[in-house]
Amino acid sequence: MTERHALRTGFTLVEVLVVILIISLLVALMIPVVRGVMRRAEDFRYAQDLANLEMAIHAYKEKYKDFPPDFSDCKFKPFDQTVAGRHIRMAFPRIDPNEYRVISNFAPTIDPAEALVFWLGGLSRDPKRPFTGPGGPLILTGNSSVPVAWRVQDRNEPLFDFDESRLFLEQNGGFVVGAAYLPPGGNSTPYVYFDSRTYGFIDSSGKPQYASLSWPSPSGGGVTIARPYKSDQPNSSFNPSANQQDNILQDRAMHWVNRDTFQLICAGRDGEFGPLVNSGSPDLVFPDGNGNPVPVFTRFPSRQLFHPGSPPAGQVQYYLQGQDDNLANFSEGQTMEQAKP
Repeated sequence: MTERHALRTGFTLVEVLVVILIISLLVALMIPVVRGVMRRAEDFRYAQDLANLEMAIHAYKEKYKDFPPDFSDCKFKPFDQTVAGRHIRMAFPRIDPNEYRVISNFAPTIDPAEALVFWLGGLSRDPKRPFTGPGGPLILTGNSSVPVAWRVQDRNEPLFDFDESRLFLEQNGGFVVGAAYLPPGGNSTPYVYFDSRTYGFIDSSGKPQYASLSWPSPSGGGVTIARPYKSDQPNSSFNPSANQQDNILQDRAMHWVNRDTFQLICAGRDGEFGPLVNSGSPDLVFPDGNGNPVPVFTRFPSRQLFHPGSPPAGQVQYYLQGQDDNLANFSEGQTMEQAKP
């Protein structure tokens, strides 16, 4: 007789370990792929937001015959001499003198991120009170400590549909005193708008000033600073000896990106526009040929650095930190790293 063996009913330990090893290897291989897909999806959402904000800004220009100001010069000049002051007198010729005083006092508190929500969120139909009238961006509170606050809801005819869950609201005493728009996915660093007329300008004392936004880094490691991007195109008409503006704004040796319109910038997935600095030590700024403090700018698309004086040696990689995943309305849906030549 032949002996009947028992049927095999399980796997050996070695077989189980082999299967686990194979699955682990497959998972390890798939993780970078999945992460890459997720990063591209996130970048796409940022790029879509930038494209929609850009369209809204052009719609504003179509309606009011001018691009919205970013308020960058309002801390450095009398309001009548600022881009915002000139814009308001042109766009709202019937504005009430008291309304003009309100906005002239409030304008220095608005930064280039908040400017997007201020102008695109909707203005009042009241031609005399476009800002504090019904549906306008501001409220007269009657509170002596916070006399003017933001109206976040019930704005009139917004040009952009701001998702209220993504508004970063600065508050003081129960009043909203600032509102900036955050990218999707929990990103805590807002979109920034720079008007070309204030990329670089001369203040009331005759010194050069530059648009910027300082924002706490999501990592908590310092402050991240957004500035407009320079292009790779030299300015062939730059002549400091013959042009007083060129003499003061020596950075004009290189053209800006979108030099006649505007820049919209997103800090990308890491929430950092560039290298982190200590808020009390602006080490991104160095003297130009006249001894005036001027930032180091990043050029697009090369990502090379530009400074009108003598930029610090050996700092290239430092200044590029945090910029690779930035996007802008001029980067055509790509990150800065993807757009480089």
